[in-house]
This record gives sequence, C-alpha cells and structure tokens, in this order.
Amino acid sequence: EMEYIGSDKTELASKCMANLVEARKSLSLFQHHDGITGTAKDHVVLDYGEKMLNSINLLQEVISHSSNFLLTKSKANFKPNLQTTYFDLDDTRSAAWSVPSKTVIQVDHPDMPNRVVISNSHARRRQEMVSIRVSKPDVRVYYMNMIEDEEEEE
Repeated sequence: EMEYIGSDKTELASKCMANLVEARKSLSLFQHHDGITGTAKDHVVLDYGEKMLNSINLLQEVISHSSNFLLTKSKANFKPNLQTTYFDLDDTRSAAWSVPSKTVIQVDHPDMPNRVVISNSHARRRQEMVSIRVSKPDVRVYYMNMIEDEEEEE
C-alpha cells in the first residue's frame, strides 16, 4: 500500500495520496481483459467511462496542489487550502463521453495581471508552439525569468 512518510504538510499529502490510490484502483480496473478487449456489457462500459473521468479529475487535483506547492517560494510557511483550485488544466470534460473543451482564461482588467504557468511534463527539453485561449483580444504576454529569487521581465 502507498503511504506518505513525513511530518509536514500531512493534510496535503494525505489528500493527494488518497487521490492517487483511487486513480490507481481505476487503472487496474481498466486493464481488466473486458476493458481492453471491448467485450464488456454496455452498462459496464458506461461505468468504466465514469470511473475514468473521475480518475482524471482526481489526478488533475493532485497536479494542481503539487504544482502550487512546488512553485511556492516559502515551503516552510506553506499552508495548503484543499478547497481552492490553484491551477486549471487546459481542457475539461462535463461528462465521460463528451468532447473536451479548452479552458478560456478570463481577463477582466488590463491592470490586473493574470499569471499563466506552462509546465513541461517531459523529462527532456522541448520547443513547440503553445496556444492559450483568452477572453479578450488585446493581451500582452511577458516571459518572467527567476534570477536569484527575483522576477525579471523579458
């Protein structure tokens, strides 16, 4: 059984671990021969779809909370709020069988900057075009570079 061994941030670790365990259980179900071969009954396929969507949502929550913690400057003083969504991923689904829709970043005031974090989840350097959907056409994009714990605009 998976468990977190440590004394700090136990609430965050417990929540993330519970989500990972639940998603892992669903993965083992999907790897069952009926799930792979397509011989499952219709009601079972519908149940698989709901479980898969739930697992995706749980794992996105783990990514959100983990990213927020890792990007926090003062980890010793970090107080997680597990009810807050810190990061939205690029697509969402309303139902297991629906087509995913892209997230639109709402830009309300030009004087109130929004921060967008783009993460490379691969273990290698990548160079590719990234598209972001925003609610207004007149948006300026800046690259923020961290130099000695100070943000430098480029």
